[in-house]
Amino acid sequence: MDPRCSRGASRPGLRRGCPERFVPNNGTLSFVRLDAQAIRERCAREGRSLEQLLREAGVSRNAYYSLARKASILPRSIGAIAAALGSTEAEILFEPPDPAARTRERLAVLEGILARHPHVGRENAWHTLILLDLSPIERLKRGLLRANARNLHR
Repeated sequence: MDPRCSRGASRPGLRRGCPERFVPNNGTLSFVRLDAQAIRERCAREGRSLEQLLREAGVSRNAYYSLARKASILPRSIGAIAAALGSTEAEILFEPPDPAARTRERLAVLEGILARHPHVGRENAWHTLILLDLSPIERLKRGLLRANARNLHR
């Protein structure tokens, strides 16, 4: 077992053998911590210093060490909002989708469309793929704005 796991294992709600940096079984995130040791190990594997990492990230040493010392890096306001809702922090937080991954997916679809239909304009197909990610009402609103803009410029 990882020596860092021994201190978090006894806390109620935490997965057995895991430090505070992991999400507990009950869904609360109140013990989310920065794993300074993991960061140092990763820097060592990559052959760079912590100072280089912080400089690249645009994070001051004071800010980093302040985060590393905190019992929780989750803002108190998140916990307060969750408590007021009778919820857990995990239920009101989400991980936003990776826009670069979505763009790569769209490009793959676009290339497939253009391979099957070479007469289709690349820009029109790209624009259509972007619109398909929107809700129907949002697509309608954009279409109406575009139509109104054309009428104004006539």
